[in-house]
Amino acid sequence: MIKDSEFEALKLAMEGLKEIALSGEAEAVKLANQTLDRIDAVLDNQADASYDCE
Repeated sequence: MIKDSEFEALKLAMEGLKEIALSGEAEAVKLANQTLDRIDAVLDNQADASYDCE
C-alpha cells in the first residue's frame, strides 16, 4: 500500500509531468504522458488492492 508521503510525492511528480507535457516539446510530451499513464496504472492498482482488503 502507498504511504501518504509517497502519494503526495506522486501527486507532485504528476503535476510536474503535466507541466512538461504542456511545454510542447514532442519527445518530452511523449515521455511525460507515458510516465503519467504508468503512475495512473499504479495508483489504480493500489486503489483496487485497498478496496479488496476492506
